[in-house]
Amino acid sequence: NKDHTESDIAFHACIARASRNIVLQSIIPIIDRSGIDFITTLTQRILKDETIKTHRKIVDAILSHDEKAASEAMAEHLSTNLHYMQLEMEGGNSVI
Repeated sequence: NKDHTESDIAFHACIARASRNIVLQSIIPIIDRSGIDFITTLTQRILKDETIKTHRKIVDAILSHDEKAASEAMAEHLSTNLHYMQLEMEGGNSVI
């Protein structure tokens, strides 16, 4: 039940640096400045367990040097977050 926002930003920034993906590295500050409250609220209320699960999958894949598994885990993470963000933005099916 602690605010994990700073740790979450650091986690994503670390992955961006490790990936050497310039586009990903450049959007981390944008994510940090915009919409972080919305994402944090969504994560804390709805996606806490899912976020922990997918973050672990990502880290495990990186530690195993398994590019395919890392990519799949990141896709799962993004897809799940996008799904719940869309539900929230549609309004009628509020999940927060």
